[in-house]
Amino acid sequence: MFSKGGKIEAPEEEIETIIGPTACFRGTIRSKGSIRIDGVFEGVIKTTGSLIIGEQAKVLADIDAHNILSVADAVQGNSSSLTITTSIRGCTNGVQQN
Repeated sequence: MFSKGGKIEAPEEEIETIIGPTACFRGTIRSKGSIRIDGVFEGVIKTTGSLIIGEQAKVLADIDAHNILSVADAVQGNSSSLTITTSIRGCTNGVQQN
């Protein structure tokens, strides 16, 4: 999941849902595919795929995903995942269950 330069690389699965860098969204997302968030999200995220949280994203959510990949500085909420990967500067606040 990490490249030689220490950056997180997204899995090679297709991203089904994208919240772009200028978008703000509040609510619940349920998906069987992977989700990428580059904007602002507040709520609940449930996916059997991966959740990729971009560098400029702000996420305040309860998350249930197969994999969570985060390079964001601001991720808050409870999470349940098989794997949680953060970059050196990324952090998560909340209860994490694997």
